[in-house]
Formats: sequence, C-alpha cells, structure tokens
Amino acid sequence: MSDDELDEDPEEITCPARALFAFEGKAEFRELTVEPGDELEIIKEDVGEGWSLAKDFMGEIGLLPKTYYTVCLNPLFCDLFLNSGENSTC
Repeated sequence: MSDDELDEDPEEITCPARALFAFEGKAEFRELTVEPGDELEIIKEDVGEGWSLAKDFMGEIGLLPKTYYTVCLNPLFCDLFLNSGENSTC
C-alpha cells in the first residue's frame, strides 16, 4: 500500500472494531499503535499479508494486523466479549 493510499480521506463504509491486544506500531511502516479495548474503525479489512487499514479513536490511520482486533457490530456485545477474556469474534 502506498503512502498516497494511506493519506487519502477514506469515504468507504467503515466497520467498528475493538483492539484485542496491545500492538506497538512502527511509524516508518505506517502502523497504528493500539491498546486492548481501543475503539477502531476498519477501513479496509484486507490490504495483504494479514494486515488491515484502520483508523483509531484519535483519527490516526494506519496498518494493523488482522489478528489484533475483533469486529463489533454491536458495541454492547463487544464490551462483554472483551471483559470475558475469550479469544473469538463478537
């Protein structure tokens, strides 16, 4: 994915998600840094090699491993899931 694609203001429909694990992103690779429970918007679920394009609650856009978040169609269920300690999707 090019820098131009990451810098674009995405007008696609996003999908709400929550971070499952901490991830320390590397700025030089345009990766997001997240903590468990962080609210995210998934802009593009598959950008290749196990990565997604996501936006964090501060509006920062970057890459995040697909296995580090869960899609939350219902935020209440997502909160319950994160507090349960289970490792499956909402």
